[in-house]
Amino acid sequence: MYNQWFGPPHQETTHYDFRITDPVVECYLRVVPDKAGAAILIVGPSEAAVNRDRVLWLDAVETSTGKIGSEHPEFSWYSLLTCEPVFDGEVQILETAARIGTMQIEPSGVIYWEFQPDRASLDGLGEGWSSPIIVEGTDTGFNFHAAQLKAVARVARLRALLSVVLDERWVIKLSPLDRRIPVPQTHPEIGPSEHPQDINRYAHKRVRLPEWLIDAWGRTEDQPELANALAAYQEALDIWDGHPSLALVCLVGVVEGIGSRYQDLVRCTCCDDCQVNVGSGKRFRAALSVVLTKKNASPLMAAYSPRSETVHEGRLHGSELTAGAVGFGLTQADPQSDFEMGLIEELRSAAREILLLGLRGELPTEKRW
Repeated sequence: MYNQWFGPPHQETTHYDFRITDPVVECYLRVVPDKAGAAILIVGPSEAAVNRDRVLWLDAVETSTGKIGSEHPEFSWYSLLTCEPVFDGEVQILETAARIGTMQIEPSGVIYWEFQPDRASLDGLGEGWSSPIIVEGTDTGFNFHAAQLKAVARVARLRALLSVVLDERWVIKLSPLDRRIPVPQTHPEIGPSEHPQDINRYAHKRVRLPEWLIDAWGRTEDQPELANALAAYQEALDIWDGHPSLALVCLVGVVEGIGSRYQDLVRCTCCDDCQVNVGSGKRFRAALSVVLTKKNASPLMAAYSPRSETVHEGRLHGSELTAGAVGFGLTQADPQSDFEMGLIEELRSAAREILLLGLRGELPTEKRW
């Protein structure tokens, strides 16, 4: 028997043989799993037979390899998203169904009550409610788990879009599940709600998704810097409450990322050996210029100092230092409060306006100052 190797050396153990039911083809393919991947052999009765059938099997391997990941079955899934639950504020409720990309979005019409732990409290709980939306879609994969990974990324981007467009933090309440699993009618963490289920009994705001959101979805797929900035904006919203200094880092990154359209990084010229690229600050200012005047943007330039101190020195500036407690002095300045409710909020607002321009395809081709 003659073996033609096309893979790393190995000790033959478990293997799989593939044969063609054609008497003209004397050789067969043997695949041996290996830690480095797989060893592929052409096995035949003679060297001449192996050489004759070699091209046929190489073509077969190349063709089948090219089809991997392209002809997988399609799986249907659903997920639940909602704006951040609140107790005494207005909850956003989707008014009508919508379709974005390959996803169908429907209002659930269900109230979900849940308990959330209070920071720096042993047994304190905050109660809140929301009305989720049901997101349905399909993805391909060699099994549902592989398709689910694609679905999770899709749903994560969708909720970031909602957070920007609707100007509220949206959260994933249920990661994509197989569509054959029933949609839960109450929050799985607390069981049936004891509160009245009539949405009209609670303060809420009905919202519609703008039609341009369909095109915005396509732009996030075609423009990596826009997709990255969108994800960083959502991350800032997610960590703001407990980690405001890191939220500022994310927001500066959002603005810088869009600013890369207007300013290239350049190699530092301080000396011949320096390998540092500079120009991030110019990117930051360039992106701000598309939504703010130079005068109004001036206070936000201060974001670079605490951002750099956090990234390079590990210095924190917000309520991380006091386990979430923020002062409200009427006669005395409170740096932590100014940082979180002043600088971060103003930068978040500017970052959102920049993202909206990008999502609508309205970013100018040049910076404005």
